[in-house]
Amino acid sequence: MPASPASNCWSTCSARGPGPRLLDDGVRAGAPGEGGEGGGGVRGSQRNAKKVRINYLAESKKYRPRKIRTLLVGEAPPPSGRTYFYFPTPTRAMNNKRPIRKDTSLPSTIFWHYFGERPTSKERYIQLLNCLKNKGIFLVDIVDRPLRVRIRGKGIDPNALRIIKRAIPRLRTKLKRRKINVQDKDIVFLLPRCNYKKRLEEEFPRSSYFRWIEFRLSRGTDRIRCPGQRASRSG
Repeated sequence: MPASPASNCWSTCSARGPGPRLLDDGVRAGAPGEGGEGGGGVRGSQRNAKKVRINYLAESKKYRPRKIRTLLVGEAPPPSGRTYFYFPTPTRAMNNKRPIRKDTSLPSTIFWHYFGERPTSKERYIQLLNCLKNKGIFLVDIVDRPLRVRIRGKGIDPNALRIIKRAIPRLRTKLKRRKINVQDKDIVFLLPRCNYKKRLEEEFPRSSYFRWIEFRLSRGTDRIRCPGQRASRSG
């Protein structure tokens, strides 16, 4: 069930561990670089990431569908290393007072697109994750570790951008290794920036590409009704 195919939504684009172990994206664990927005710098983000040590692959497997019908692909886990889309915690409740257009988090982007709501409790967050699972929708990242791409006051970090671009040619191999078998037309890239879109299109020419805000605000035939306690709506 692919995301709303209304457009590729890029008309307004302009110029998101221990030891030397290699991750699936081919980047050495602990190597420099941090996707996501905001400040802090590379080294500060790495120090924060060491405090929690989320096992991203293990957490995502809890909500992996038996058959994946739509594969969402993000940039990387949040740069703080303390949160993750598939890591529900009591603090994962959404702030519904912020207008949805200005709510730039990936969970809000995905949940609002499919459900038209933002969960206000950990319990509802888990319900929505399970509804995505039941509908065959799954999220992976281009890079499998926290990566800060934009540094506050300095713009795009070229080292982080290089890490993403190096990981793109390895993405198809990574999906095959994880036994994620989907056709390219059922892959939807959710990108906060366009700097590497051309490289992605070379590797995945039949896939769809959406800016976060356009995916968040687009509501089409892929709307999902998720039973349970609904969060209060606020757009």
